[in-house]
Amino acid sequence: MDSSKEAEIITHKSLREQVYEYLRKKLDGGELSPGSFINLNEMSERLG
Repeated sequence: MDSSKEAEIITHKSLREQVYEYLRKKLDGGELSPGSFINLNEMSERLG
């Protein structure tokens, strides 16, 4: 193996982790206010 190449580490996140991170980013970015409506269709399209 070529020592100049780094091994690629693949990590898989659970759906729960993906949803948490998505909502956390929306809250932290001010796109979503605490207690506001969450569009489940939009979230499911973005997260697959």
